[in-house]
Amino acid sequence: MKNVMIIFFSIAGVDPLLDRGLELTTPEKGKLHLVFALEEKVPQALSSIMAYIGFLGEKVKSDMEASVISNYYNQVETITTEAKEKAAKKNIALIDQIIEHEIKENCIQLIEEQNVEHLLINYTRDDYFIHSSLSNQLNLLLPELKITYELYLDGVKAEKGEYQNGSPDQT
Repeated sequence: MKNVMIIFFSIAGVDPLLDRGLELTTPEKGKLHLVFALEEKVPQALSSIMAYIGFLGEKVKSDMEASVISNYYNQVETITTEAKEKAAKKNIALIDQIIEHEIKENCIQLIEEQNVEHLLINYTRDDYFIHSSLSNQLNLLLPELKITYELYLDGVKAEKGEYQNGSPDQT
């Protein structure tokens, strides 16, 4: 049995990760876990944009935040629907969830509870988002988990050492 988890800090370029996750998951016995990490209600990196919008008034700002969140959830729903169809064709169980709070702790707990043997993580290529992200903390803990993992940047497999911020090389 091979259980695989994909953690999406970025939902750009998901198809290569879904394909890789399905390839690694053992049909009939293994499970593919999709975890969508929404680090804050509106990602910190968008807060500067919101500050510019803020001068238009609180209503415009709250409407914009609601639109960003709604768009994210709609994209996640589309991704999971397509992933479930692909998984069903390969006789692979698929579990999906969104984590909004205590992302690092919740991801580590899921990895341990679900006996995940291989981890795929999709970050964004945008340095501003990367540097303001809690995902770095998860990345730094990967060697402690003693799990095989692959890092992706918006759906493209990262080269060893490509992902910055003191993160370990991938295995």
